[in-house]
Amino acid sequence: MDDQTTAEGLRPPRTPRDPDASQPVLNRRTVLAAAATAGAGVAAARLLALANEPAFERVPVTGTQGNKTGLDWVAPLGNEAARVSHLLRRFTFGATAEELERAQSDGYTRTVERLVETKIAEPPVLAGADEASQENPLSPGALQQWWIDWMLASPTPFGERITLFWHGHFTSDFRKVGNQFPYLYWQNLTWRRNALADLGTMLYQVTIDPAMLRYLDLGSSTAQNPNENYSRELMELFTMGPDAFNEADVRAGAKALSGWREPRTQTMIDADIKRQQARTGQPPRQIPKADTAKTGIYEVQRGYRSTPPSPSATGPWCAWSRGRGRAWARCCSIRRAWAGGPRTNRGCRRTRCSRARTSSRPRYRRCGSSRPRETRTTRTSTA
Repeated sequence: MDDQTTAEGLRPPRTPRDPDASQPVLNRRTVLAAAATAGAGVAAARLLALANEPAFERVPVTGTQGNKTGLDWVAPLGNEAARVSHLLRRFTFGATAEELERAQSDGYTRTVERLVETKIAEPPVLAGADEASQENPLSPGALQQWWIDWMLASPTPFGERITLFWHGHFTSDFRKVGNQFPYLYWQNLTWRRNALADLGTMLYQVTIDPAMLRYLDLGSSTAQNPNENYSRELMELFTMGPDAFNEADVRAGAKALSGWREPRTQTMIDADIKRQQARTGQPPRQIPKADTAKTGIYEVQRGYRSTPPSPSATGPWCAWSRGRGRAWARCCSIRRAWAGGPRTNRGCRRTRCSRARTSSRPRYRRCGSSRPRETRTTRTSTA
C-alpha cells in the first residue's frame, strides 16, 4: 500500500536515522567544568558588591551598626511610651485619651502595679437575673450586652480581662445549663470575684458553681452512681492535661466529688408549684425550702462515705455508755436508726431499753447490730 498524506488521517513515513549524525556528549568532566565556571561567577559578583559597599555608620536610635542605607531595625517597645501603650492594649480593652495620658505620666511600672493590685469592681445588678425561672427566663443576649457594657465602663479593666480569660477556660454552654436559672449570671460574678485568687480557691469555686454542676452533670452525681464527666474535665482540660492521669483517677475523683446539687431560689420553687397546680389541680404535699447560697449545696447522704445524721437532726437516737465492766445500751424511742447508709436505713423497730453485762468486752445494740458504729454529725455545707 502506498504512503498516504496526513490529510487522509495517516501518519507520514518515518525518515531513517543517520548513524553518522553528531550528538552532544554529557559526561562527568563537562558537569564539573560547568559548576566551576558558575562558582567563579558568583565569587566575582560578591567581590564587586563588597567593593562598592558604603562604610557602616552608627544609628542614633538603637546605637547599633546600620546597613548600607544607614538604617537598622527599631524595636517597637524601645521606649517607655511604647511599652505603656502596648500594656494597655494587652491588659485592658483599650484606653481613652485621658487614661492613656494618665498611664504615660505614671510610667510602665506604676501602671502595672495599679492594674494588678486594684480590687476588681463589682458590676451593676442585671435586672431580673436573680429571679430567672421557666416563666421568666434569663436572656443570653441581655447577659452578653450587660457584660460588654461593663467591660468598657469598668474602672478595673484588667479584672474584666482576667474574667474573660477564666470565662474561656472554665466554660459552660448556656444551651445545656438553660436560661430558666440564674446560674450563668452567678457564674460570671463568681469568675470575677476569684479572678486573681490562687488556683486552689478558684478550682473549688468552679467545682461548686451551679452552672458547672449542671453543665458537666456533677449535680446529679452520687456515691452510688458517680458521674465522671466533671472529674475527667477537671484533670484533662482544667488542670493537668492528658497523659497525666488514668481512668482509675477519674473514677476516684468522681466518687470523691459526689454529693453536690444545684441551689433552688424561691422564684424557681414558686414556678414549679404553679406548674404542678396547673397540671394536677393541687399543690405538692411537701414544698421545698429555698436555698440562700448561690453555690452548690452538699448533701451528705448522697456523697461518698456519707456519715450518719446527728442526734439533733434526727431526734431519737442511741446513746452508749460504759462503766465498771458493764456496757449499757439505751435505745430511746427509735423509729428510724442509721444502719449503714441511706439505702439500708429501713426495718428498724421501736425497742425497749436493755442492759447487757459482759466480763471483758461490751456488747452493743443498735437496731439488731452487734458492732459499734461511730456516731458523727451531719455535714451540710453551702460552701
